[in-house]
Parts: sequence; structure tokens; C-alpha cells
Amino acid sequence: MTETKAQRECPYCQGHADLIHSEDMQTYIAFEEYVYLYTENDEGCQSREIHYCPVCGRKLEVRL
Repeated sequence: MTETKAQRECPYCQGHADLIHSEDMQTYIAFEEYVYLYTENDEGCQSREIHYCPVCGRKLEVRL
């Protein structure tokens, strides 16, 4: 599958931008053993394994 230009340059799944960033919340994609969507706020952190970027739809893979 070939990626579109938007998918190749997506700042969210390329790790260059937070999905949401405010004074009390931050949501971002993290590439670890698996790919996770993290949400952190004053009450703690939640994570969920994801397989596709929620913004551009690109299939996400762990970068070793």
C-alpha cells in the first residue's frame, strides 16, 4: 500500500506534534514495543494500543 503525501508528512504519527495539548491535557502517539495512544492529565495517564493514525489513517508500525 502506498502512502499519500498527507500520510508521509502527518506531524502526529511521525512523532512531531501532540494530537491535543492544553494546560491540563496532553494526547500523543508513542512508539514503544507497540504503538500507543497516550492521554495524560492531572488525574493520571491512560493508554491504548493503536494500529492506525487517528488523524491521517496511516498504518502504524513500531520503529526499531
